[in-house]
Amino acid sequence: MDPHRNRRPRPRRLPLPHALGPFRFLQEHARPHGLHPPHYHAAVLLSRLAHRILGQRIVSWCTRCVHWIGYERNPLVQIFFLAIVTAGVGIFAYSGWNRLEPLGFAIGHKWVWAATGCGVLWVLCGSMSRDPGRISDKDQAEAWGKVWPCDNILYFDGHECRTCLFEKPARSKHCSLCKACIARNDHHCVWINQCVGNANQPHFIAFLVCTTWIAAYTAYLSLAIAIHDLAMHGWIEFGKSSWWELQCYRFGYQQTGRWVRYPVDWAEGFSLALLIDPALIALGLFLIFATLIVAAFLAHHLWLNVIKGTTTNESHKWADVYDAIKYNEVCFARDAARGGKIVLTDVKSVKDEADKVKDKKLWPRHAYDAGVWNNLVEVIWPKRIEGLAGPAQDGNVVGAPLERASGKAVARRTG
Repeated sequence: MDPHRNRRPRPRRLPLPHALGPFRFLQEHARPHGLHPPHYHAAVLLSRLAHRILGQRIVSWCTRCVHWIGYERNPLVQIFFLAIVTAGVGIFAYSGWNRLEPLGFAIGHKWVWAATGCGVLWVLCGSMSRDPGRISDKDQAEAWGKVWPCDNILYFDGHECRTCLFEKPARSKHCSLCKACIARNDHHCVWINQCVGNANQPHFIAFLVCTTWIAAYTAYLSLAIAIHDLAMHGWIEFGKSSWWELQCYRFGYQQTGRWVRYPVDWAEGFSLALLIDPALIALGLFLIFATLIVAAFLAHHLWLNVIKGTTTNESHKWADVYDAIKYNEVCFARDAARGGKIVLTDVKSVKDEADKVKDKKLWPRHAYDAGVWNNLVEVIWPKRIEGLAGPAQDGNVVGAPLERASGKAVARRTG
């Protein structure tokens, strides 16, 4: 039995006119039983004003644009990413490329930087073009169901995808943007314009690693060039014992006709450096910020997939389970029919209060966590189903049956 089916129904979404595409977010908190909340009437009023002022043709065009941007796959984020990369490459090539060797940097820095930049574009194209693991028919769904059986906590037998019209295997999720069920679906990534699934996860991780490296490396080169150039012209001096003993200077013109240096603090020295070499310093600071963001996302992704053995989608499902337990909708209890096995069930179906398991240490763990090393192998060499043609054949062949041990689904790898 699926305990999630007995949860309280969410308030139903009220139908809005077709021209209210930009205002569809207003219906998220609509009241049940057909009562229209105030923001519904506000949306209707805005729609009528838009029709009166702009006309039906412009309103329909705006609605289609909003739907295309928010509810369909589109290359806008890829164009934005390529624009940022092109701008960064152009700034560094114009302001820093020819200053590497005169400032003492080896020529190898040029080739490493160029090769890394090409690698980022290559793995980006690979992540975008690689099929994430679409499940195209019922046979593939049944095959994936043998690879990862349902754990009766996050996934239950008998759940049919209303769009694809076949039973959803465990660890899969239907993506409304990709318009397909994806095996071991992690999340839909706007940067690669498709889902991150079982088949393209190695390419996605390679994309994050290369992006982190090129951002950090370019930031280092940009700031190193700017700092060395400032030091050569006397604007800054390094301490003898530590790099942190950095002293900034500014030049002043005396009435005697001589230029002298005045020591200044870091804040004034930073403002002077921005005036002297604004392009490289601004690029370096921006790339430091970008490096931290991408590195944090990479660490989070590896933490979920390698350390925890879960996916982003499954982490959200676990959060839903804990919320349902918190609000006393479902609970973990011992099932006498299964020999006292701890299962997730509806609170109303538990007759004896003593059967409930309230100690969190006794709760079942994530069934698909096979250990750090096996999780890493599964990420780098994804599983694939045997004997079926199509995009699902990626990575390791899994043709043998599965077995459950210590509450974990362990797949026998045969290739």
